[in-house]
Amino acid sequence: MAGGWFALSRAVWDFPGLRVEAFSEREALIWLLSSADYEGDCRGQLIASRSKLATTWHWSESRVERFLQKMEKLKLIQTGQVTGQQTGQQTGRAIRLIVYEELAGGRTGNRTGKRTGNRTEKGCSFLLHEQINKKKESALAGGGVGDY
Repeated sequence: MAGGWFALSRAVWDFPGLRVEAFSEREALIWLLSSADYEGDCRGQLIASRSKLATTWHWSESRVERFLQKMEKLKLIQTGQVTGQQTGQQTGRAIRLIVYEELAGGRTGNRTGKRTGNRTEKGCSFLLHEQINKKKESALAGGGVGDY
């Protein structure tokens, strides 16, 4: 099946009567797409902890980590760590879906409601492109290519 679009409610993840079982990798990618912000500066991004993803997908945390690494290697996502403003400790992982526009950006349709879970009063709580730009600047200053 190539091409075309279809609308799918996020309620599909909690549809009654269906057996709860471990997600496939495709289902995990679709879950990421459906959970990402779809407007503004945060479009195509979400923040989630490894434990939250493991619980949601019925996977181990190590499987979640391997999957995210695989998706990064395939250049489907970029990730970065998010730290709490007050504690300075890691609170989750920011995930930017590089393929968001290609796979989920299509028509906007009749969307109602606004996803605000990843936002703060000044916009995104974490914009991954800012971290990537800092890595690029650091690599250029050090004379190396760097891994960004």
